[in-house]
Amino acid sequence: MAFESMYLEEDIHIDRIYTIHYFEYKSDFHFAGERHNFWEFQCVDKGKAEIETDNGIYHLTSGQLIFHRPNEFHNLIAIGNTAPNIVVVSFECDSPCMKFFEKKLLKLSDSERNLMGMLIAEARRCIKTPLDDPYTEKMEKKEDYEKLYDMLLGYEQEIHKKNQKRIRIGLRCLIIIPLIFLALLFWTESSKIVFLILWIVSLFILAGYLIFVEYSDYKLQEKLNEISNREQQERDALIGDGIAQVEERIRTVLQTAEQELLTDSTKE
Repeated sequence: MAFESMYLEEDIHIDRIYTIHYFEYKSDFHFAGERHNFWEFQCVDKGKAEIETDNGIYHLTSGQLIFHRPNEFHNLIAIGNTAPNIVVVSFECDSPCMKFFEKKLLKLSDSERNLMGMLIAEARRCIKTPLDDPYTEKMEKKEDYEKLYDMLLGYEQEIHKKNQKRIRIGLRCLIIIPLIFLALLFWTESSKIVFLILWIVSLFILAGYLIFVEYSDYKLQEKLNEISNREQQERDALIGDGIAQVEERIRTVLQTAEQELLTDSTKE
């Protein structure tokens, strides 16, 4: 069987990246302007900005993006009452297809804004130079071990967010499940003792689940702090002061269940 390859065309090839910035300007920020021999685009993530080029003056709002061809003058002025958040990326590209972006003011779709967010996230993982300095002229790449640590940190943060979601679900169940058993207790003619036992067992299971998730998250953060020598930093608790409320709710439910059992025993 003979296989035949398929040639892939590369319409746009970016040879170099000069700067990647994401920062919040002051509401009265004014950049006088510049020219350089490489491409640049400016994207407004939040707020409004006025940009003057060789082709005219443009007013950008959230989600709009403008490209500047090599040696095109461009400045930036923050307008409105809200300090704007701006993404600025400058790069070298000689592909003929780039002519499409000349003199264009574009509106990003939701998926394109997500891609822009991924671009900034990847830049933070790979670039050592802070992205919030608009006057940076040279960016430095991170070493491999720094990338690895950032990946571990990103993984920990993702797990932490999932644990927070699990905790919220568990806390809701602590309220919903007892209410369901309480409703069944009064609406059915089954033995109250059986429902009360199931009620108590479910509360213990949920409490054990919450403790397990909180402890797992604590150990995960503790291990990362050991790697980065940050043992002195405070760890972000998932439940915090709310755990006292959970303990009080469990205690109240157990007392209610005990009283119901005593009442049933007396009747029998």
